[in-house]
Amino acid sequence: MPPSSDLTRIVLTGGPCAGKTTILACVKSHFSALGYHVYLVPEAATLVINTGFIPAAFPGDAIYELQDAILDLTLALYRQTERLAGQLARYPALIVYDRGSLDAKAYCTDAAWARILHTRGTTEAGLRDAPYDGIIHLVTAADGAEEFYSTSNNSARLENLAEARQIDLRLRACWAQHPQFKLVDNSTPFEGKIQRTIDLIRQLLPT
Repeated sequence: MPPSSDLTRIVLTGGPCAGKTTILACVKSHFSALGYHVYLVPEAATLVINTGFIPAAFPGDAIYELQDAILDLTLALYRQTERLAGQLARYPALIVYDRGSLDAKAYCTDAAWARILHTRGTTEAGLRDAPYDGIIHLVTAADGAEEFYSTSNNSARLENLAEARQIDLRLRACWAQHPQFKLVDNSTPFEGKIQRTIDLIRQLLPT
């Protein structure tokens, strides 16, 4: 049984079709079996896009409105998850965020992102470092596992192979300066990708 007062916060991010949904389920199953309370925070962007707000409807710097709304929802989901987890503080907890607050930058113009930071009175480092104990980036299947890349299993996934690779690289750049940034590529079969992710999370947990 892990220590009784632990609360570890990890972002699981990555390019389109990286395996996040499957890996999140495996993470929950694995660490629940070890005695952790595992809380999975859903991806705000998927919630917004599935509502009907398509990114293409916000061209150029107008993307500010969409990404600012997504960031608001992201932070609200975080606050409420941590609020409720705090009520159960006597239990060891692992919070895994499906994408993090800095993901919005990868989908913004530079001007829109600068406006988001300015209107919030914050910095990239402020959004990146303090809230999270670790960042695990899952590389898109479009980079190294192209035969498994698909848009059919996620209505919010709109990118072709080239676009998916480009977004993946932008997301890596967003998070690369976090002191506990980890990257999981497609150098093994998918089962190995799952296990490497679980191993990295274990390394980030308090001993």
